[in-house]
Amino acid sequence: MSVERDIIDELDIVLADIRRAEQNIIGKDSSDKLKVVNRLVDLEETVKSIKNEIVVPTLEITEDTLIEELQREKLLSVRASNVLRRSGCKTIKDVINHTAYEISIMRNMGKKGGEEVMEFLKLHGFSPKQCDQKYDKIYQRYLHGETDMKKLGEDYGVTRERIRQIIEKKSKENEDKI
Repeated sequence: MSVERDIIDELDIVLADIRRAEQNIIGKDSSDKLKVVNRLVDLEETVKSIKNEIVVPTLEITEDTLIEELQREKLLSVRASNVLRRSGCKTIKDVINHTAYEISIMRNMGKKGGEEVMEFLKLHGFSPKQCDQKYDKIYQRYLHGETDMKKLGEDYGVTRERIRQIIEKKSKENEDKI
């Protein structure tokens, strides 16, 4: 469900409240009754007008959907879209090739932006790459003779120490399986 759809639902609730208030006032005897009814009618027309101006996005979301289109359809904020594009993500497929952690530490992403991107992915049935896949690749390369942890770290954008921790963790997991 989109934000626009949520707003339309809220406006429908407001309209129902206005109609109930009109019904309650019509049965009362008051000198200000006409003023209140007119004000409620004006309010009802305003809410209907706002409701008609809201555009529910019709973009079909696939892995090939461009980040630019998501921004244009207001499915992602300008900030989150710009951060993703500056980080080399042109499509949703590019985004889901990153782990949740990698998305959260993209330059200028911030906590809210990271949460927004993750919520968008979840809402549309996508999920970022899992860390274990990345860790498995690092471990496999290490087992196949690439023992230069500094080089592995540079290839995966982490420190040599993090590579050492990943290899240690994967080694322990494999020992536990035996």
